[in-house]
Amino acid sequence: MKLLRKKNISPILIALFLLNILTRTFGIWFNRMAWDEQQFYFGGKGILRWLYNTFTGNGFSDISEDLVSIYGISGKYLASIGLAFHELWLSLFGFGSAYDAFVFTRIFSSLIPSLISVYLLYKLAQKLSDSKTFHFAVLFLSAFAFRWVESAHYAVPDSLTALAAIWTILEWVNLQKKQSVWVIFRLAFAISLGLASKINVGLLLWGLVSILFIIELLRKKQNFKNFLILQMLFIGITLLVHLPYLFYLELYIEEIRFHIFDFPFVISGHPLIYFIFKPALGLDWAILIVSVLSIVFLFFRKSSERWKYLPLLVWIVLFFTYLSFSKGAIARWEIPIIPFLLIFASYGIVPIIQLLKKGKIQVITVAVLLILLCARPAYHIFQLDIGLIYQETVWQNLNDDLDKYQCNEKRFNDFDIKIHSVDEFIAAGYSCALIHDHWYNDLDMNDIPAKYENSENSVSFVGSGTQEIRNYIRGNWHKVGSYQPKFYTTWTYNPALIYPVDLYLCDDCIEN
Repeated sequence: MKLLRKKNISPILIALFLLNILTRTFGIWFNRMAWDEQQFYFGGKGILRWLYNTFTGNGFSDISEDLVSIYGISGKYLASIGLAFHELWLSLFGFGSAYDAFVFTRIFSSLIPSLISVYLLYKLAQKLSDSKTFHFAVLFLSAFAFRWVESAHYAVPDSLTALAAIWTILEWVNLQKKQSVWVIFRLAFAISLGLASKINVGLLLWGLVSILFIIELLRKKQNFKNFLILQMLFIGITLLVHLPYLFYLELYIEEIRFHIFDFPFVISGHPLIYFIFKPALGLDWAILIVSVLSIVFLFFRKSSERWKYLPLLVWIVLFFTYLSFSKGAIARWEIPIIPFLLIFASYGIVPIIQLLKKGKIQVITVAVLLILLCARPAYHIFQLDIGLIYQETVWQNLNDDLDKYQCNEKRFNDFDIKIHSVDEFIAAGYSCALIHDHWYNDLDMNDIPAKYENSENSVSFVGSGTQEIRNYIRGNWHKVGSYQPKFYTTWTYNPALIYPVDLYLCDDCIEN
C-alpha cells in the first residue's frame, strides 16, 4: 500500500504527535479529584442508570440531580462511555483504586477530544498553507500550550470547546472549497458540539458562522439554500443531542439563570484579566507576543492571504470580547482561542526559519528560537504532570507536626464556608491553621490586583471570609512550618495538584 511506503511516513510528524500525546497523557491517573469532575462523573453515571432502567423495563429513572448542570451534555455522554469501560475493566481485572472511574472519565471526556483537536488543528494548518514548516510548528507549539494541555488531564468541558471551535473553523474552510450537504452537516454538528459543551461557546460559534455566511452571501460566494440547510441542521442536531435535558427543561433553564445572574464569581471579566492569569492567555508571553506580531504582519500581506485567515482572527476577537465583558472570569475559559493563537504564532515562525536557511547555523538558531518560545511552558507542564502522581514524603513531616502541636482538632483549613468574618473566626476558637499556596480565590497569593475582584460578588464561592481571614492569620499568627512539594506549578489553580502549605499557630499555642 502506498500509505505504508517509507517515503510517505514523516518521522518528524510522528514524533510531534507522540509529543502531544505525552504532554497530555502523563499524570492523568492521579488519585484525587479536580475542579468540577464530579459533574461529569455523576452525569455519566446517571445516563448509564437511565439506559439500564429503560432496557430492563424498570421504568423511567429520575436522573435530574445527576444530569442537569451548567456543563453541557456532550461531556456527560463521553463520561458515560468511560464509566462503561470502567465497569468492563472491573469485570476483567477486579477492583482497583477508588479513582479509576475518574481516570476513565478523564480519558474519554477530555484526553481523547484534546488529541482529536490537535489532529484537526493540523488538518486546518494544511488547509491554510502548503508549508511543512508551518504544519510542524503548529504541532510543536500545541504540545506546550499550557492551559490547553492541562485541560486534557481533567474531566472538564474545555477540551470539547477547543475541539468544537477548531472543527467549526476547519469545516467552514472546507465549505469554501466544496459546497456539499455533507460538509454543511459536519459544520452544523461541530457548532452543536460547542453548544452541547458550553452554551456560550456554541452560541458564539453559531453567531460567527452565521455572520461569515451572510458576508459570503453578499459576496455571492454562497447561496441562501445552504444557509437555511445549515440553520435547520444545527437546530435539529442540537435538539437531538439535548434530548435528555428536555425531560428536565425547567431545571436546566433555572441552572442557566443561576449562572447568569447569581453565581458568585470571584473575579470579574476584564480585558486585562486573562493576561494577569498565569500564564498569559494560557500560553505564556513568548508565544503570545509572536502570535500578535504575526497578526500585525498579516495585515501587510496580499488581500487573499488576509481573507484566508480572517475567520480565525474574527473568532479570537469575538471570543476575547465576550471574555472581557462577562460577569466572571475563570482561567481556563480562554482555551477555545488558544489553538488559533498557535496558528498565528506558527505563521510568524515560518518566515524566520526561511530566513535562517541561508545561514550556516540554521539548526542551532531554530533550536534556540523554539527553546525561547516553549522553555517556560515545558517546565510548568513537566511540573504539573509529575506533581499529579509524585508521592511526596514531605506530608509525613506535616502530619508529625500536626500531632506535635495537637492540631488535629480546632484547625482552620484554608477556608470555612460557615465563617464569614475575622470576628467569627476568632470566636470559633481555632488554635492552628493550614494555609495552602495559590488557591484560586486567594487574590494576594495569585498576584491578582483586588480591583479585578467581582464588585457584585466580591465574596468568594468558597467562603465569604476567606481572604480577610487568611490575611489576619498571616499577619497575627506564627508560622511554625512550611511544607513544599518537590513538583508543582503556580500556573494552575486546580486543587488536584498539591501546593505548598504553611502551618500557623496562634500565640497561646506556641511552646516555650
